[in-house]
Amino acid sequence: MLTVLGIRLNSKSNMGNNLHYVIIKPRNKITLNLFESERYESAILVQQLIGTLVYYSNYGRYEPRLAQSWRNIDGYNWEFVLKDYLKTENNEPITAVLFKKSLERSIYIFDQRGGVPILSNLKGYKDFIEKCKTVKSIYDLPSFASIVAEGNKLKFIFDQKVNSGLLQILSFSPFGYISIENFNHAGEWNDDKKFISSGPYRIENIEIGVKYSLIKNSNWKDFADNAPDRVIITHNEDINTENQNVIIDAFTNEYSHASLNKYKLVPEYLNSILIGNYDSGFFRTRNNRQVFKKYLNKVIVRELPLEFGVNTRSTTFYPNQDVHTHDLPVSTFDSKASKPLIIEGRIPIVGTARWHAWKVLEKALIELSLPFEFANNESTFLDMTNRKYDLRIRGSSIGGGVEAWGLFVSFCSSMGINFPDPNDRVCNLLSDYENEKLNEVELSQLFFQIINDEAAILPISHYGVSLFFSSNIDTNTFSPALSIMKFDQIGIL
Repeated sequence: MLTVLGIRLNSKSNMGNNLHYVIIKPRNKITLNLFESERYESAILVQQLIGTLVYYSNYGRYEPRLAQSWRNIDGYNWEFVLKDYLKTENNEPITAVLFKKSLERSIYIFDQRGGVPILSNLKGYKDFIEKCKTVKSIYDLPSFASIVAEGNKLKFIFDQKVNSGLLQILSFSPFGYISIENFNHAGEWNDDKKFISSGPYRIENIEIGVKYSLIKNSNWKDFADNAPDRVIITHNEDINTENQNVIIDAFTNEYSHASLNKYKLVPEYLNSILIGNYDSGFFRTRNNRQVFKKYLNKVIVRELPLEFGVNTRSTTFYPNQDVHTHDLPVSTFDSKASKPLIIEGRIPIVGTARWHAWKVLEKALIELSLPFEFANNESTFLDMTNRKYDLRIRGSSIGGGVEAWGLFVSFCSSMGINFPDPNDRVCNLLSDYENEKLNEVELSQLFFQIINDEAAILPISHYGVSLFFSSNIDTNTFSPALSIMKFDQIGIL
């Protein structure tokens, strides 16, 4: 008899249609808190619990999810037709009227937390937000006239043309169907260990930081053939793969497993040093940032091989970026650092992309005689995205090239990593683009020049996730272009 992950397995015939998904060396403890759901490890779990109108599928494209179809009528008007059999795990019907209310809650909550991409272009957005501020409870928000529920249809009315970005934003977890019972009256998440599911799976049991068990939501109708009945998520590197359906998810270059097949995903992540505290800190001057950037780039080339683990060394924002920019003339720092630079978080885990970034950062700081110390803060999403720190070592999904909606998420909203943007130059650039003062070519050129000039984002490498899977996982049911795997689409052979 074999015991693995607390489950007794007598033989292959008794293993059931279960999937063991192992996240190696997670950077943070996974919770069910919606406000933590946009970081990678939490997203793996939470995205299985939320039904969104559309989603980025395992096949690397946007497809209907709770919607059965959508259409862009004229750029100002979008329409989504909902499926007619939708319910949450506790049998709450998911209608167009209730989905509208869910969106109104999320829009207001996330506007107060730093901004909402794309949906902030809805007609009358500012007036809606101001009206929301007058009510005492998230349960009593006013109706937003620019989100219209008619029968099984949801309509979005914008005050400027929106021809891209809406599908992407509506695929984000906060803008799926979130039962009101998940929130308290103040709009805070009720319980990090509980989630009323509107997605394909629901929580069976949970031990934060150790083990998470998901089972199929009986009210979900659209599972792929042979999708797992149960998904057990752990961090157990020593899992016995015999007679089990296993996927190992690893950002680290230290992991390997002889009996599993390796599957490398597209390198959509930027591993970087982010400079902050540019209002009053040592890096408040562009000159100091430029001097540090030039020296760090020398250390990167000196210390890191071109390829290491899942990483490709790079000093550009995007992979394979070919752009010519002009560096500002700099020589030395304006002055000595009067106090230690504060680095967000703790020393990264050995072998991860962030650890390699730390090693080159450490050498640069020591060689430049810049004092430093780690904040040793609890690494919540709020802290990870906080620009108050002098330095952040962060990896973030950035896609493959300049897209206005993606840059808005990353630079100008609370949904992304909150990339540094001294003097708001990137956000102002995006505003000019949305107001048709720039074309796409000009947007790209100016964006690259701003990143180069401001020297507040210092790329180290680009990388993607490496998956290791057992032979009974059907690799035809996912694509190397996927961002977060959807378990309801995975086929077990």
